[in-house]
Amino acid sequence: MPHYQDFQTAGPSRKSSIHRISTSNAQQYRVELSDGSIAYLNAGSSIRFPSLFEEQERKVQVSGEVFFEVASSPSRSSNPQWKKVPFIVETEHQQVEVLGTTFNIRAYAGEMETTSLASGKLLVRSKQTAGQAILHPGETAYLSEQIHIRSGKTDEAIAWRHGDFQFQDHSLGHILKEIERWYDVKASCPAELENLRFSGIISRKQLLSAIIDMLNSTGQFQISLSERRLLVRK
Repeated sequence: MPHYQDFQTAGPSRKSSIHRISTSNAQQYRVELSDGSIAYLNAGSSIRFPSLFEEQERKVQVSGEVFFEVASSPSRSSNPQWKKVPFIVETEHQQVEVLGTTFNIRAYAGEMETTSLASGKLLVRSKQTAGQAILHPGETAYLSEQIHIRSGKTDEAIAWRHGDFQFQDHSLGHILKEIERWYDVKASCPAELENLRFSGIISRKQLLSAIIDMLNSTGQFQISLSERRLLVRK
């Protein structure tokens, strides 16, 4: 995975600047921030962050899907009084605050935003309604008009970090969107087929042709590939 490392020390001669890193379809990226926290960007995602965090808070903005390993005790040799400060992640519709944890944020345009907690503790706030909720390990927050909490979905949410697609009763439309991002293709599917539901785990290392064969084996439709376009037919 391509890697960006941003270790800078604070001091009178150092000024913070804003960086933005984006991934295209079929790309992933690992970003190491100045406090030691790590962000893993999935395909079609972005992160905006300062080269040096402020002493009052550590804040980044993301879109798409990003998995975080947050450093719980950031330190700078030039500032021995540096204490624990909140790590804040902002998306278009929510703000997540944490001191030290691992979690996944999914905020693709046009999709419901979700936050899944692997370890630690999170405070999730809705920007639209000002509602908030505390997340515990194994829980996922779904952001619509309100914040809804469900348990038992975190393995699916972070499967991409382990090199897999994992679908638990997902629609064909959702599965095709994941394939579009990872294999950098476009899919065309009849509306009456988009809501078919499937479950399973597939390695992201599989060739696209193998994925197509797996889906065709259901016998409910036929997918063909032509000039990087997936065509789904009955």
